[in-house]
Amino acid sequence: MKMNQIKRAGLILTLLLALGLGLGACRKADPGGAPQDRDKDGIPDDWEKKHGLSPGDELDAFADPDEDGLSSLEAYKAGTDPQKKDTDGDGINDLYELKKGTLPLNPDTDGDGDPDGTDCDPLNPAINHKAKEGPINDRTCADTLDNDCDGAIDPADSACACKQDPECTNAATCQQPFCDNGACQMKPLPDNTNCDDRNCCTNNDRCRAGSCVGIPQKCPGKKSCDSAQCSCQKQP
Repeated sequence: MKMNQIKRAGLILTLLLALGLGLGACRKADPGGAPQDRDKDGIPDDWEKKHGLSPGDELDAFADPDEDGLSSLEAYKAGTDPQKKDTDGDGINDLYELKKGTLPLNPDTDGDGDPDGTDCDPLNPAINHKAKEGPINDRTCADTLDNDCDGAIDPADSACACKQDPECTNAATCQQPFCDNGACQMKPLPDNTNCDDRNCCTNNDRCRAGSCVGIPQKCPGKKSCDSAQCSCQKQP
């Protein structure tokens, strides 16, 4: 009887050991399941080991080893390196990139050839140090953007500055464009200069104080000039 009890106890012990080994295997990272996180800090053990953190210390999830403003847990979620303030090496702190909208893992977010740290508009590929602003009368001289990242915008940019009067143009009637210290300015044409106010119901158009003024056409009786038909019409 005692021998049978010993055999039975041995069998139970063997089963328990086998069961324990099986559970241990289950506790390890399953290739098809969630990664192991022993300290339950939200960061997988393998990632912690790779980035110099402790898989057994749940408090390091709240630490900021590189002092970039992101905790280790936030760095893990963002995909950045908790040991580097500037993961992609573009000259901008990881936290600032996330706030600004640039990519902390891509040194040239807009792909224009200028690193985010030196690009005056890292989210606009049309604006970079290789882009052009000007020449005068080009759309880039009136778009309120620093297209070439030189710190000067539109007329303040030397590439958009005029050098002589003919470079300045103007669509306004009775105004004469001229170049003044690199900037195009306007001055009124002399009074009584012929002009066209583009109103067919006026005659003898002349410049007056920089504006084109015509004399209204007189119509007989109660008629008045209809600018849509360019003739005197009886009003209802």
